[in-house]
Amino acid sequence: GLPDATSRDQEFEALQLLAIAQAVAGRHAESDKTLARLETRAAIVPSDREKRRVHWARGQIALNRGDAAGAVTEFSTALRTLPPHGGVLGPPTTIPALLYDAANAFVKAGKDAEAASLLERLQSSFDWVFDPDAYARSHIVLAQIYERRKHEAKARAQYSRFLDLWRD
Repeated sequence: GLPDATSRDQEFEALQLLAIAQAVAGRHAESDKTLARLETRAAIVPSDREKRRVHWARGQIALNRGDAAGAVTEFSTALRTLPPHGGVLGPPTTIPALLYDAANAFVKAGKDAEAASLLERLQSSFDWVFDPDAYARSHIVLAQIYERRKHEAKARAQYSRFLDLWRD
């Protein structure tokens, strides 16, 4: 899909997904090259949206390589560029997916409090409508965090909400 997306808005997501897929497949040199192309393209755009995508991709790749600390560093950089109250009106936002992916990295790094904060933000923001899967899955991850933290009532509520959403 990358040739069809080149020089269009979809190019950024295509490059992100390609770099991650190449890294997962063990083709690290190609992944690095694709990431460099994404970074070059993102540098041209005046907003932080695509620069955030570069850190998001690096975080996902680090997480897939088992480097939770590196993933947290990249995701933290990406998260710092988020607007405080979600995206502006316009095309669908990727904020819910980023929050969910970052929360998973924080969980793997043993930072449950930070992960819970991200998942709570995902659930309380209107942006979740752009990624209902991330929204639904956030309930199970947050329930597990609450369970580990001995917040049984909160965990039960999150599990229940997940089952309501994912029942069928």
